[in-house]
Amino acid sequence: MNPSQLFRPRPTKVSPRPARKLGFDNLEVRAVLSTAATSLAHVHALATPAPATLKTLSGTITNETNGRALRGVRVELLDSNGRIARETFTNARGNYTFLVRNTGAYVVREVTPRGFTQVAPTFASTAPVGAYAPGRGASSWNYRTGNNNPANGPVGPASWATIAPAGTLPFESPINLTGPTIDLSRVLSINYNPAVPRAIVNNGSQIQTQFSTTAGADTITLGGQTFALSNFHYHVPGENQVNGTTYPMEEHFVNVSAAGATTVLAVFLQEGAHNNALDPILNAATASLTRSGSSTTIATPIDFAGLLPTSAQGWYYQGSLTTPPLSQVVNWLVFATPITLDAAQLAQSEAVANAAGFLPNARPRQPLDGRQLNEVDIDLNVQNSMHGLNFGLAKTSTLAGQGTSLGSSRVIPGTTTLSTANASNSANSAQTTVSAQSLLAQASTTATSNVSAGAAAQGYQPVAGCNCPLCQMLRNAVWTQVTTV
Repeated sequence: MNPSQLFRPRPTKVSPRPARKLGFDNLEVRAVLSTAATSLAHVHALATPAPATLKTLSGTITNETNGRALRGVRVELLDSNGRIARETFTNARGNYTFLVRNTGAYVVREVTPRGFTQVAPTFASTAPVGAYAPGRGASSWNYRTGNNNPANGPVGPASWATIAPAGTLPFESPINLTGPTIDLSRVLSINYNPAVPRAIVNNGSQIQTQFSTTAGADTITLGGQTFALSNFHYHVPGENQVNGTTYPMEEHFVNVSAAGATTVLAVFLQEGAHNNALDPILNAATASLTRSGSSTTIATPIDFAGLLPTSAQGWYYQGSLTTPPLSQVVNWLVFATPITLDAAQLAQSEAVANAAGFLPNARPRQPLDGRQLNEVDIDLNVQNSMHGLNFGLAKTSTLAGQGTSLGSSRVIPGTTTLSTANASNSANSAQTTVSAQSLLAQASTTATSNVSAGAAAQGYQPVAGCNCPLCQMLRNAVWTQVTTV
């Protein structure tokens, strides 16, 4: 052996280090950005950057009780399929940051720490945004045509986005509803009284029973906001699905706030027992509303009790109108329990819609785009970097005047419910509830006890200069402990 071979180094195989990823691949995105602590608005950038450009998504989580930053709160970034693409924790200043590469729909959600309640963002409180394309209007679309080119006449549902640009955006309605329901009465109060409608009209796409919103006789309260009933109408077949199932009909109660915000209560109808509450509407439509643009009146008050389910279980989410201009954002609350109509009433409804030229009148289901049911998150249509994606939390004990925690990672904005017994106890267990709705609206209760003196004594005071929902509530509230049995 050549002596020099004794000192020859042994060759080693060196594997190149994988390149570090600086962003996400194959992520899609969309956005509803909170423009104020109490409202949401969709944000859509005008210019699309180069695909390789990294975009920053950032925000702050604040304890709205004292105005201080909250450290260590987990924040998740969901992709358009609802999967956790990345998670992080807020730093000492309450800040969090995500970097994304691709444009599209994302959802930012904070995981509420035990002992806190999310108070911002909350339900949409501004008018939904959307308009027809120039030169287009209500005559530019229908349900039946297969035309996809507005230059050739009205377009069908698959091409509504060509005449209503909001239809190109994520987070539209209707959707397929899955997963567990919640008790919607935790955030919703319905105050509909028997009333004679202002008119019943055939507007070319539905039979619509209309009411005066200025009278204020028929209202709902959602997360502390009051909405007046504008109209209710029907879609045949239903639009929203439940676990892939479509109901024969779906009823939409459209409610509008003084600021123009829109909340829709959706009720499914299935074939079963005769429903007397439907007769005045169906009979008027059969006799007088088979032509688009026709209108009639009735003298019979609407029996809302027959048009709403007895169970308040359901889902809520944020979406859009289901007819052009497909405006966003709309608060949706969908009841899980259907009401009934018999076979003759269903046939009568279908006959009216068919004669008027809008059978079927249901928009196809839209993607979830990562939305989480029964939560108010920040839904983003990301085109550029976006900042100010902020959350506000409040101590549950401060909201309720007690130190009990909800014991859940997710809570419903605008409401705090504290149980004196374990959640598994029967419905007859006593509960103590203090909510923003009851404090602001002074809703009727089975029993109340004034605790206003104790509230001031225990330091439940708004932060000076702060206009978050909690501080506004503290300034305006008459502190009342509400007890239900």
